[in-house]
Amino acid sequence: MATTMPRVSAEEIRSEIPETQGNADLVTRCLKICEQYRLSATDLQVQWDLLTMNKSAKRMSLEALADLETQCRNDDSAKRQKLDRKQQLTAKGPPKPGTFNKDTAHLLAGVGLDTTPAYRRSAAGISPVPGFALSPMGTEAAPGSAFASRAEVGKVVVSLNTWRTFASSAEQLEVEAVAPPRTAELAESRMWERLDERARLLDAQVVAFERALSGRDDVPPLSSVSTAGSEEATFVGRVCCEGEGRLNVQSLFLEGSRASSNGCRVRVDLKDCPEYALFPGQIVAVIGINIRHSIVATRVLTVLPPRDAQAAAAATAAAAAADGPAAGRSAVAIMSAAGPFTTTDDLTYAPFTALLQKAMEVRPDCLVLLGPFVDESHPAVAGGDVPVTYETLFCRQVLDPLKDWIESQLEAEATKIPHVVLLPSPKDAHLLGAYPQPPLEFPRNALPEHVRPYMHSLSNPATFRIGGLRVAAASVDTLFLLGQQELAKVPTPTDPSAPKPDRMARLASHVLQQRHLLPLFPTPLDERQPLPVDVTANLRAGGLPCLPEVLLVPSELAPFAKLGFGGVLCVNPGKLAKAAAGGNYALISVHPASEPEPAAAAEEMPAAGVEAAEALSARSTEADALLDSVLDSQGGAASSASVKVEDVKPSLTGAAAVEPFGTPPDAPREMMTRAFVEIKKI
Repeated sequence: MATTMPRVSAEEIRSEIPETQGNADLVTRCLKICEQYRLSATDLQVQWDLLTMNKSAKRMSLEALADLETQCRNDDSAKRQKLDRKQQLTAKGPPKPGTFNKDTAHLLAGVGLDTTPAYRRSAAGISPVPGFALSPMGTEAAPGSAFASRAEVGKVVVSLNTWRTFASSAEQLEVEAVAPPRTAELAESRMWERLDERARLLDAQVVAFERALSGRDDVPPLSSVSTAGSEEATFVGRVCCEGEGRLNVQSLFLEGSRASSNGCRVRVDLKDCPEYALFPGQIVAVIGINIRHSIVATRVLTVLPPRDAQAAAAATAAAAAADGPAAGRSAVAIMSAAGPFTTTDDLTYAPFTALLQKAMEVRPDCLVLLGPFVDESHPAVAGGDVPVTYETLFCRQVLDPLKDWIESQLEAEATKIPHVVLLPSPKDAHLLGAYPQPPLEFPRNALPEHVRPYMHSLSNPATFRIGGLRVAAASVDTLFLLGQQELAKVPTPTDPSAPKPDRMARLASHVLQQRHLLPLFPTPLDERQPLPVDVTANLRAGGLPCLPEVLLVPSELAPFAKLGFGGVLCVNPGKLAKAAAGGNYALISVHPASEPEPAAAAEEMPAAGVEAAEALSARSTEADALLDSVLDSQGGAASSASVKVEDVKPSLTGAAAVEPFGTPPDAPREMMTRAFVEIKKI
């Protein structure tokens, strides 16, 4: 039986909250809030104090009381849900001791016991929390919901080269993973990481850059970071912070390799450096003078400087010959979206249904979906209020609609069937949350045989080809993490017509320059959104096996389509669902290089964009043999600084197999005119 609260008087309100004295309207509103939410005057005063601390409300007003009422409503709703959940568990009887869990369930194989946790079992006869009922797949959003009443459906948020069209291939294209990691590489070090192996892999990255710079006459000679001198030299190492916290100019250190510097660290002084963009874990070459174990830097290199024009032209011809007739490829159309795929007020997956309906209209060559598919931060999932297991939720609300979407096109005898590429996320509640992740495992009977050729489950991160177009993607918010940790000094151009510095393009370029989808080390610790990273597995399988042509980097930051380092098209499609409202998705089409440019191209492309592309092209360098001689003596006596060639050497040839810290020549200007991008509201 609910308890009856004694009626609160106006005198109590004025006594507990002095700000209401002399204002009858404020007192009346406070009395109404106390009566509606069964609060005493003291409880209301506590809620007001919380509001002033969390939202910085300075003075009592009717507007502030509206926020206070919202806070009391949310608090009351949370208490009711907690009470309902407690009553449901009480009705089911006392819980059984959970001796076995997901990792030890195989020990009970054949015994016939149900080892599924109680909160994940199907709740037959138990109604889930109101507002979180599962709906049949393909169900539209409930009338009156924020998503159903959304405005500006289909509005273009970001566009690139609108004089192009969203064109797809006329024939069936194939999807293939590029150098996919072995499952053992992603799992063998989880919860069993060896520090010596992690140190060896970290050292391999520094050695690779040292070998790339050795013997070049366009930079000062290499030197150990621990060797002081009066001559200018080049010091290669990993950027690190002196202690915990964000990187700053006072705490910047450079850690050298074990082979050349015995792993020593030295402080870096950037006061004479006109331009830099650094973050912890970045592999750089610092040019300067090491005075008393403090490097006074004049330049910071994150990529190799270009050689002479004749060598660059020869490298361009060699890369084109190795890659084959890329100009003869047809247009490739990609539709991409990143989770969450349902709004926070229900589990109908209405945004996902709307996405599939739009995909049926535009008919891309490939639909790329980046997790989370079952978001662990969803209120129903976080509260354990889902009436089925998370695996069942994924199959019912994601796999089944995709299966029906493909089968509908097979039944219509379409000339081509779009491929679907799925990447998991550390936020997926039905998967292990450590990054990097192995591919999603589809249940045995979830997909019929005639649908499986069009469904591709890849690891996170992944690099794949669709019709010869190289695409790289990861479902972690690398850009947000880099933005938190980056220490940058970018001079403003003096020429008004010159392109302004672009922070989003610079953050995406860090990924391409370092050839790694999560190049930060150590990974920032964010208690609000923790990202567990298996460092050893990330160093082994988290890199880019080749330089992509399209880089998908979903982020909480504003959606964008930019030309990044090396002429790579970098796209942040945003999130498909944002709280209770809809988000964005991306349409990407890359046209053949041989296709002539429309006359409108020169008019629409801004001069700044052309100059930016040409500037990037001028910085690009040819691919020379980087690691053919990396520690040739490895077969001899074992050393603490030994590095395996396969740890850092690309596995491809041609323009795709660009050395770490190098870029393919003449790519920026080409991609600037070939790509079409539109990011729209769902």
